[in-house]
Amino acid sequence: MNLTGFRGASGLESRSGTVCAGRGLSGTMPLGAMQYQIDRFPKISVVMPSYNQGEYVRAAIQSVVDQRYPELELIVIDGGSGDDSVAVIESFGALVSYWESERDRGQAHAINKGFAKSTGEILCWLNSDDLLLPGSLNAVAHHFGTHPDDRWLTAPSLRFGEGLHMLDGVPKIPADKVRWLLRCPIAQPSTFWRRNLYEQFGGLDESYDHALDYEFWVRLVFVGEKPSLIKRPLSAFRLHDASKTVSQPARFLEEEARMRKKYADSLCPAERARLERSLRAMAAEDGLTEAVALLEEGRQDEARKQVCRLLSKSPRMAFTRIGAASLYRVIMNKRRYS
Repeated sequence: MNLTGFRGASGLESRSGTVCAGRGLSGTMPLGAMQYQIDRFPKISVVMPSYNQGEYVRAAIQSVVDQRYPELELIVIDGGSGDDSVAVIESFGALVSYWESERDRGQAHAINKGFAKSTGEILCWLNSDDLLLPGSLNAVAHHFGTHPDDRWLTAPSLRFGEGLHMLDGVPKIPADKVRWLLRCPIAQPSTFWRRNLYEQFGGLDESYDHALDYEFWVRLVFVGEKPSLIKRPLSAFRLHDASKTVSQPARFLEEEARMRKKYADSLCPAERARLERSLRAMAAEDGLTEAVALLEEGRQDEARKQVCRLLSKSPRMAFTRIGAASLYRVIMNKRRYS
C-alpha cells in the first residue's frame, strides 16, 4: 500500500470505555483526535468480499484490524482467487474471525454469504481494495449507542489512488424518493446498519453486480428508512485500473437504469413526471460535460455538434449555469489548458 502516513487507530482503553479516533493520512487530511465515551461496545461484523485482490487485500484487512475495536467480527469471503490472496488472509490468523475461498456467483452473493455467517449487531461490508480510516468503528459504535432509534448511518469517504488523495464532500441526504433515484448519494464503505434492518428487509439483490449497494439503499428508503449522517470520514475508497468503478462505468449506468425503472413503478404520477424531467436535465448536463472534455482534447467541431444536439433537445439548458458556461467555452473555443 502506497499511502504515506496511514496509521492504525491510537490507544483503546476498554476498561474505561474511552477510545481515541487518532489521525489518518497524516500531513494530508488530519482527522483530529476525537474521543468517545462508549458505555457498551456492540459487536460489529465487517464482511470483506474479495477475488484476486492479493495486491490490496492485506492493506484492507490491516485497516480493519488496526481499529483495535474490542467487539470486532471480520469475515473474509474469497471467490477462489488464483493469486496469493489466501496466503495473505491466512497470515492474519485468528484476527480474521472466519474466512473461506471458493467459487461464488459474484460480489453480491459473496457478501450475502458473509452476512449469513455474521453474528454482529452492526453490519457493513468493505471491499478488499478499500480501507477503513482509523477510529471509524469507534465512531460508529458511539453514534449507534447515543442514537438508539437510528437504524443505519453513512459518512463521507476519501477517494485515493496513484497520486490522488481527495476527500469527498459531506453527502447530502436526499429529501425524497425521487432524488434518491437520480444518483447514488452516499459512500458504500462508509455506511453501516443494524442487524434488525438487514433481517427485516433482506440481503443484497444478487441480480446486481455493480449497483448492488445503490439498490440496497433505495430499497431501504422506499420502505421509509433513511440514514443518519456522521460528518467524520470513515473510509477510503481506492481507484485503480482494475476496479469496477474505473474499468466498467457503463455497467453501472445500465444497472442503475434497471433499478430506477423497478422503483419508479411505485411512485405516484406526479413523482414519476418529476423523475423524468430530472433525468432529462441530468443527461443534458452530462452531455455538456462530455462536450467540454472534447473541447479540451482539441476536438472543437465535435464539441460544437454535441452542444447543438443537446440544446435542440433541451433549449432551457442555455439558461442554466452549467449550460451557459459550457456553451460559451465551446463557441469561443476556451480550452482550459491552451
